[in-house]
Amino acid sequence: MSKYNTNGKQMILDMMAKSPDELYTAEMICSSLGENAPGQSTGYRLLSSLCECGSIKKFRDDGEGFVYGYVGDRDCKNHFHIKCTECGRIIHLECVMGHELANHIEEHHGFKIDIGRSIMYGVCSDCQNKKEQV
Repeated sequence: MSKYNTNGKQMILDMMAKSPDELYTAEMICSSLGENAPGQSTGYRLLSSLCECGSIKKFRDDGEGFVYGYVGDRDCKNHFHIKCTECGRIIHLECVMGHELANHIEEHHGFKIDIGRSIMYGVCSDCQNKKEQV
């Protein structure tokens, strides 16, 4: 796949960079680009190419197929991700505790986790606070 930065790729990156903690379906991405949006097959090729070069990350979403998240300058291969089941926000868990958990699981359970592809689900502090205020 091409590593060249095309206008279509840049439009997708610019759109996703505006809300870097959000996850988007391919349809959401293409529809948000308006009349300049690439066709569906071109859109999927652009997303695949952006995933391949590490600019965005593809996650399997519960019940919705796949979603895409903006990576930017982050090294998503070396940390867990946590996703709020209320608002859909994804948080890059860039702390040592994630590695300690992965090491524990490997040492005590014989299972090596692919950290960069792992998402844990729960409720973020913002959504917890909203529930407490109601």
